[in-house]
Order: sequence, then structure tokens, then C-alpha cells
Amino acid sequence: MDDIQLARYDRMFRAYAADDDYLTRDCFTRHTRKLAAIRGEAPDSAHAAAFDDELGNVWDQLAAVADTELLRSEADLLQRAD
Repeated sequence: MDDIQLARYDRMFRAYAADDDYLTRDCFTRHTRKLAAIRGEAPDSAHAAAFDDELGNVWDQLAAVADTELLRSEADLLQRAD
């Protein structure tokens, strides 16, 4: 990955993982709920459910190429590579 891709990956990781060291499906659900609240939507509204389904597809794609069901931050991966 080049520097731009690494920066993009880090931003995405921080947005979804929040304070966690790993990405899980629950991280994406939490993100859906946060965005629903910002928009004034109930977490169980039709819009929030549709968005959660979309993020579930993103999770499925990430999990399919990961070597585990937990995705680590890029910083943690670099530390382990040293």
C-alpha cells in the first residue's frame, strides 16, 4: 500500500472501530446507530436498517479477505511486522 492508501485505511479504521483495537461486525452496527442519531433517526428505523445492511456488505467483503474475523488497525499491523 502507498501512503495515500494507508492514510485512507487509517481514517476508515478509526471511524468504524472507535476505541477498539479490532474491527468487528458490531463496530459497523455502532457506526450505523451513531449516524442514525445524528440524522434524528431511530436506531431501528427503516433507513438505519438499510444502511446497516449496506455496512454489513462492507464487513462481509473485508472479512472475506482477512485472515481472521477481527481486523486490526494498520498501526498494529506495522508494529507486528517490525
